[in-house]
Amino acid sequence: MNLAMYILVNPNLKLEKLELAKLVSSSLARFYKNKTYSEELMSDYMVSQKKIILKCPEEILSKYSTNENITIHSNTFDKSKSDDIVCVNIGIFDRDKNEVPDDIKKLKLYSR
Repeated sequence: MNLAMYILVNPNLKLEKLELAKLVSSSLARFYKNKTYSEELMSDYMVSQKKIILKCPEEILSKYSTNENITIHSNTFDKSKSDDIVCVNIGIFDRDKNEVPDDIKKLKLYSR
């Protein structure tokens, strides 16, 4: 199995690196608390714990911002900020089984 977690990040927000890291790590913490995946899958994933962070346009972020996925907004820690979507953790996919959605495959890695 070639498992990886995918986190989609809004590149249009001008967040400091530390702020972005805090918000992305919040999506990880919420993911690990969420019990949606089987113990077997989580056990296999915990061996490698690959995380792929991708630049994602707002329309795709909105598409994946559902109850099934973990969405982090810019006002997660500071209620005075806007309610923009910072990132969406869409979960774990097996890259060998071609499980990654096609629109996600087209995105570029996030770098600053």
